[in-house]
Amino acid sequence: MKVEEINEKFFGDEKTHRYLLDVYRECVEKLIVANVLVEVWANSKAGHGHIKGRNCNTCAVFFQIYFSCVDSMFLHLRLLFSRQEPALANAYLESVRDLNIEDYESYYYDKYEHKVSEDEKKVIEPLFPLAKDHLSKISNLYLKRVEPYQAFAFHQPKDGKYYKVTTGQRAEEGMTYVTHTLSRKFKHDLRPAKEMLDLLAEVIHMYLKVSSKYYHVLKIYPQNYVKETVWILGVEQVGDEAIEDMITNANKHTEDMIHLLECSGGLNSHNGLIFKKIELAQRTNNTC
Repeated sequence: MKVEEINEKFFGDEKTHRYLLDVYRECVEKLIVANVLVEVWANSKAGHGHIKGRNCNTCAVFFQIYFSCVDSMFLHLRLLFSRQEPALANAYLESVRDLNIEDYESYYYDKYEHKVSEDEKKVIEPLFPLAKDHLSKISNLYLKRVEPYQAFAFHQPKDGKYYKVTTGQRAEEGMTYVTHTLSRKFKHDLRPAKEMLDLLAEVIHMYLKVSSKYYHVLKIYPQNYVKETVWILGVEQVGDEAIEDMITNANKHTEDMIHLLECSGGLNSHNGLIFKKIELAQRTNNTC
């Protein structure tokens, strides 16, 4: 696949299509909300007469909401990174990995009648090993984190690969019942989701810089998600100072992702390939 084909397939402008960054943005939204819920629960636990164990009804409600959000996030991650999706992350990374400098020479000459210089080649060439390396890392994270979660949460196969069953007994009303408890074998946290999204952001950001590709801005404001989540939950124990801390954490946690979504790709002030001839053909006012 050539550069122009990648631009059209993954960063097109058809309003009826869901492109790579549209699904990426949805994953970032889910990740922000899931992290906010953890912080809301931590800040409110002391204020609602928390009882350790499963007897705390307030905590039970929080966790039900939280795990519903995490399920939604992992479903979006599966959509974004699945090898079965022909127009999303895995296909995109493979396409970028398979490019070479000759593809860029043809692209810039055919599109802008510009001959890529040796210095410009040095800016472009690191993209190819970066895409290969990050594709491998993302694939490993997917197999170790996303696939086990979806198998445990949604499919529950009977092979016992991702979970174990503990057999016990429970006495109730003079009767003894045999119980079987299903528990996961894998770690349950949000860090792999952040790592996968950050890795993908790094490749996309570099690709757009060297491909003179413009895409529509998909801004996200973490502070809005924090305030709305706290308001919807109606948590009175969370004060203004705690909310500001959550906003700071949300911005810090998703810094690379937000930066990607806020920057229109193509020719802008931090693009290493701003050519005079190209600027005349495709002017932008982006200052990202």
